[in-house]
Amino acid sequence: MSQPTVSRELARNTGDRGYRHKQAQAKAMQRRQTAVKPTKMTPAMIIVIEAKLRMNGVPNRCQVGCYMIGEAD
Repeated sequence: MSQPTVSRELARNTGDRGYRHKQAQAKAMQRRQTAVKPTKMTPAMIIVIEAKLRMNGVPNRCQVGCYMIGEAD
């Protein structure tokens, strides 16, 4: 492991009583639960994307438009 990786691990998971592996695992699991999940293609999102592509939009513009209207959350 690289030094920055070890430093990050210690910074994230060191408590008042120092580094404890069980506490580190619990914190890691909690971070994973609150992590941003990938967006699933909902029927509403597919309709928005298809409409934007029909308007001669390029995929990057379509993606930006979806974020702007809140469909990509």
